[in-house]
Amino acid sequence: MGQAINTPWGALISTKPPGVLGNEGSGRPRASREASAVLPKANHRFDGGGRALPGGSHRALALGFALLVSTPLHALSVEDCTRVTHISHGGEADHIDLGEGRVMWRDWWSQEGSATDITVMDCGPGAALTFRAAEENMNARFPFNRVEDALKVIATHESGARVFATLERMAEELKAFTRDVRIETRHGETCACAAFYPETRGDKTEFVLG
Repeated sequence: MGQAINTPWGALISTKPPGVLGNEGSGRPRASREASAVLPKANHRFDGGGRALPGGSHRALALGFALLVSTPLHALSVEDCTRVTHISHGGEADHIDLGEGRVMWRDWWSQEGSATDITVMDCGPGAALTFRAAEENMNARFPFNRVEDALKVIATHESGARVFATLERMAEELKAFTRDVRIETRHGETCACAAFYPETRGDKTEFVLG
């Protein structure tokens, strides 16, 4: 998908206040906030040998354990997701956290022809809306570029309540001017979900950078 195609992601990001829409963080600081949720609440304080621990030592040990559990040794950052997935001519970029377990990113292709596909995904259920927003010299179809219009549709839906911003409603609007619109359930974790919402993995196949 063509890196040469100008993708105005700023038009989408600017529709919501900082921190609500955008990839300002790696998604990992959430771990420190979750630490308190997994701190032991038992009244008895013992070390591995059954000896009672002083209150301070107990709290330090519990905090260390909580941080160890909630923060992987090799935490995946959203920057890791911007990468080439097909040697020299295809990859992923522009990963965005849309909030409430939803992410978006761009797939690009640039060998002979060029194309841009956009995916909006709900990480928990694994439902993904994917469509082609631009292409040129990919096949016998006429070239087109409706990236900006597609982003406006997504931004409009995302500016309201999430209960109304369904993938199905977005798809209906996008079918009018984009191509290959489809909604599918993915059983493997994606890079964007792994970076922004690792807690939603569930029983999906864990994403691992190749």
